[in-house]
This record gives sequence, structure tokens and C-alpha cells, in this order.
Amino acid sequence: MENAEKYPEKVRDILYKDIFQREENDPVRLAYEIAVKMHSGQKRKGEDELDYITHPLQVYDMVKKCIGDDPVVDKDLTLAAALLHDTVEDSYKKGDKIKEVARMDAIIEIQKEFIRLVKAGHLDSKFPEKMVDLITELTNPAETMDKEQKRLYQVGKARTALANTNLIKICDQTLNVISNIEERPRDWDYRRLIDYTNKATAVVKAAVRSIDEGDKHKAMSVLDPEYAEYAKEINTAYARAAKLAGRVYSDVSDEELRILKNMLTAGKPIPSPVPVANFSMAELVDNARRDGGKIHGFSR
Repeated sequence: MENAEKYPEKVRDILYKDIFQREENDPVRLAYEIAVKMHSGQKRKGEDELDYITHPLQVYDMVKKCIGDDPVVDKDLTLAAALLHDTVEDSYKKGDKIKEVARMDAIIEIQKEFIRLVKAGHLDSKFPEKMVDLITELTNPAETMDKEQKRLYQVGKARTALANTNLIKICDQTLNVISNIEERPRDWDYRRLIDYTNKATAVVKAAVRSIDEGDKHKAMSVLDPEYAEYAKEINTAYARAAKLAGRVYSDVSDEELRILKNMLTAGKPIPSPVPVANFSMAELVDNARRDGGKIHGFSR
């Protein structure tokens, strides 16, 4: 078991009260162990240089809180993918292998671990294949893109992705925006912080809007009826959670931009790392849940 005492309290709580309480053959516990291994040695961009695993843990926690008690299909698959969402993209280490080979090796390793649980009778036989498909959807392409190309690519993906994929993506963007204030990436000025949030907002808007496009997979019903039925089931099951995540993102990004723009207008230096707001993730989600269904800042 990993030493969690070095992490912030909110991350320790996720580990001690959730992850470490799961059985060894639980797919979410396995996903965490894979993520720890594959993110070994990687650090966040902030001044504190937190272990990278702290980020997927917080994304996982937000995904889980947005789902809540809803009886959604493939819940463990979605939660496990939240923990693994960056593993393939970050598998390449400079001077190690060519990027495409490193990514393929990462996918094979992840699939192999879940196949082991299938063979032991702990998982449905389709789980590993679904996991690979979901992680692949969450991974940016290997080729180098500038910031604008990357934003346009992510917006395009969000417009066609299934609702559980977009739920993870929205939670990922939310935690990235929070960390830009709480951890403060080195050498980022006001312009870069604001630009990052604006680009993240474009991706989240596309993801939220796609939730209501229930017929976007209808064309697949002719080519692959089984996929079309699964897509419909996923989109129906995760629609509420994804929209809720969108409301949380809107609250967080509005607050971050308010802080940054007020400081910029006043001509003050970027403040030291501070929380965006005095809320836990549970409170952020609960506040958004009580919001009467309005998604601030996402008018169509």
C-alpha cells in the first residue's frame, strides 16, 4: 500500500476512505495500482511538485461524486478510466522509446491487467476491451500540436464522445483549473492562466452541449446496432452526472477568472497559491446539484 501521508488531506481522504477500502480484485483498486505504477516519478507542474497520481485521484473523486447514487451502467469501468485517463498519454518518457510504441505498450499493459481479473472470474469478459476504447477516447493524439490545434481537437472529440467519456473530460478540466490557482504552475503569468481557462471552457461547453444531442449516434445503428444501443444506454445513464460536472466547472472557472482579472486590473502580482474557494469537492458538487438545473455560462 502506497504511503499516503505525503499527500494533501483531501487526497489522503480519497485513498483511506475509498481506494484502500476496496478488495484487491476490485477493478477500481486495480486501476489505481496501475496508475501509481505508470505515473511513477511524474510530478505536477506546481511549486509543491506533488506526485502526479494526486491529479487522477481527484478526477476520480469528482466523477464519483457527480454520479452519486445513480444506477449507471458500467460504473466501475468509468471510475477506473478516470484513474487511468492520463496513463497512455503520459507513458512516453523523453529518450525512452518512440511515442507511438510507448503508448501501445501502455495500452497492452493495462488491457493485460484487466484480462487477468476476467480470467479469475472477477470481471465481465468485455471489460478490458471497453477500458481500452474509453482510455483511447480520452487520449490526445501522439503527433505534436500547438495550443490552438489541441483545443480544436479536444472540442471536436467532445462533440462526438459518449457521456461517460465527457464526464471524465469535464472533471479533468475542472481539476486542472483548480490546480492552476491552488498549485500555481511555475512561470505561468496572468495571460497564460486566463488563456488556459478559456480553452478549457471551450472543451467543456462542447462536452455539455453534446449531452443533449441524443441522436448523434443514430447513424451507427445501421453499421453496428449493438454499439448504437450501448451508446444510447451510456448517454442516458450519464447525462445528469455530466451536466452536473459542467455546473461545477462553471462555478470553479468563474471564480478563478474573477480572482485573476481583479488582480490583473489592480496591477498586482499573481497571488501566492490559494484555494479557489473554501469548498471541498463534495460541497462544490452539492452546491451545483442544488442549482435548479441551470448551467452558468453555457447558454446555447
